[in-house]
Amino acid sequence: MARLFQLLLTAGILVVFATAVPKTCSKRCYPGNDCFPSLTEIAMFQQLIDGYVVLPSNNTYKDVTYMHNKLFTRFPAIVVMVLSTDDIKQSMLFARKYNLHVVVKSSGHDYIGRSSWSGSIQINLGYMRKMKVMLSSSRSVDGELTVESGANWQEIYQEVDKYNRVVVGGSSQTVSPSGYTLGGGHSILSRMLGLAVDQVLEMTVITVNGSIIKCTNHTSYINNPDGSFSVTSDTSLFWALRGGGGGTFGIVASFTFKLHKVKRQYVKVTMTYPLSINGNSSVGQEVMQFYSNFVKGMPNEWGGYSFLSNAQHVTKTNDSVIGTLGFLYCHYGGWNDSSRKYMDLWNDFHPEWRLEYSVRNISTFWEGFGSVMTDSPWSRVYVTGSFIQEAGLDTSLKDFIVETMTRPINDTNPMYACVGTHLGGRVTDFSDTPVHPGFRHARLCLGCVVAIPDITREDFYIQKGKELSQRLISYGNGTYVNEAAEYMSNWQQNYWGPHYSRLLSIKREVDPDNILTCHHCVGSEL
Repeated sequence: MARLFQLLLTAGILVVFATAVPKTCSKRCYPGNDCFPSLTEIAMFQQLIDGYVVLPSNNTYKDVTYMHNKLFTRFPAIVVMVLSTDDIKQSMLFARKYNLHVVVKSSGHDYIGRSSWSGSIQINLGYMRKMKVMLSSSRSVDGELTVESGANWQEIYQEVDKYNRVVVGGSSQTVSPSGYTLGGGHSILSRMLGLAVDQVLEMTVITVNGSIIKCTNHTSYINNPDGSFSVTSDTSLFWALRGGGGGTFGIVASFTFKLHKVKRQYVKVTMTYPLSINGNSSVGQEVMQFYSNFVKGMPNEWGGYSFLSNAQHVTKTNDSVIGTLGFLYCHYGGWNDSSRKYMDLWNDFHPEWRLEYSVRNISTFWEGFGSVMTDSPWSRVYVTGSFIQEAGLDTSLKDFIVETMTRPINDTNPMYACVGTHLGGRVTDFSDTPVHPGFRHARLCLGCVVAIPDITREDFYIQKGKELSQRLISYGNGTYVNEAAEYMSNWQQNYWGPHYSRLLSIKREVDPDNILTCHHCVGSEL
C-alpha cells in the first residue's frame, strides 16, 4: 500500500516528458499522449509485481537510469526493477496493453543508448542477481552455472572460484552477462575456450506475448501466457539469442553456462611500449611490426588484451612519450608449460624502450584476472571498432595506428584509446551461432573510443569518431555489435554478415509488431 500511495503522489511524470517525446500514438504511446497510462493505472500495475516501479520524481530514479556513456543519457518515463520472470512477463503485458516503447537494461554498458530511451518503459534487470553452481551435469563435464542477468562478472568469478572453476566472461567487473553474451562475448579465455555464446547451455527468455521459454540447443519448453505448457524442437530462438544482440528477440532472465576446471597455475604478463620517443615515431613502427608478427604465432594457451592510447607523458629519464601500446596477457597453464615460453620473445625486444614489464605466477584465475578493467564512474565517448583478421595485420593498419596514436591531444586532435581483444585459437572451432564470420576468423577485436571532454564541441568529436570508424572498418571484416558506432551504414552486414536474413525472419516470428526495438538492432529498420 505504501508503494501504491507513493506512485499516486508522483504527479509530475506527464509534465516532465510532455514536451520531450512525440505527440502522436501512431507507433508508440509516450507521456503527453492520451493513451499513456495514468498514475492510477501505473499504481495498479505495481500491485501485480514483486519488484518496484520507479518514476522520474523518485529519489532512486537517477541511480537506476544511470548509463556509463553520458553521450546517450536518456530519461525513461517508467522504470520497472523486476525481481523474477513473472515480473518481466507482467511488465511486458503492461507495455503491450498501452503500446509503450520498451527498452531493456541490465548493467548499462551499452555505449550507443540501446538500453534506454526518453519516454519509454525500461525493464531493468539490475536486481536479478541469483546464481547457482551445479558440478554434476550431464551437459558439461566440469559443471554448469545458472546466473540471472543482473549479476556482474566480478560476482560471478568470485562465486565459481569457490568451486575451483572458471567461466568465459567479460573483463570489466561491473558488466553483466546479459548484453555481453547476447552480442557474442569475447574473453581473455576465448582463445582457449571459445566465446561466451559457445558456453551457453540454456536460457530463460520472456517473449513479447508473455511466454516464458526455456531454450536449449535441442528443445524449447514454453510456459504460455494462458498458463498452458508446450514443448517444441524448434531451436531458432536459441540460435538467434547466441549472438543476435540484446533487447530485440525477448528478455533473457537467466543463462546457464558451461564451467571449466581451473588450472593449477596461470601466468600474468603486463608490459607497455612507447610509440614515439622525443618525436621519433619509427619506434612505434618497429613496435607495431613486432607485435603484429607476435600475434600471428600465439599459442592457444595465451590470451589477453592490447591497449592503445595517444596520451602523453614524461619518463623517469625525461624522455617525452606520445602514444603507448600496452599488454595484459594470461597464460592458461603453468610456468613450465612449453606454450608459456612463447612470451619470452618479448624479453630481448628493445628492453631499453619498455615503460613497464611484469611477469607473475598466479595461483587462481580470480586472483589474477577476476577484475581486469575497472570502470570509470562515467564517460562521454564515441565508440567504434572492427574485427581484424590476420590479413589485416599486414596492411597499412600498423601505419595508421602509429600515425593516430602519436599525434598529441589538443584542440584539433582528440584523445584516442583502443582495446584489442586477442582472438583466434578455439574461437574458430565453433560455428552454429549468428555472430559475424569475421568474428570467428579475427585475430583481434579492436574497439576504440574518441573522448568527448567538451560538450560544446560534441559535433567535432563525433566527426572524428566517424572518420576513425571508416578507417578501422576498411582494415577488417565485420564489427562487434557490442562495440558499435552510432553512425554506421550497412550495419546489418557489418554486425552479422550472411546471418542477418535468418535473424530478421526469427525476429518477425517472435515479435511481429516490433515491440522490442533499439538502435541498429535486428529489425530496427522495419
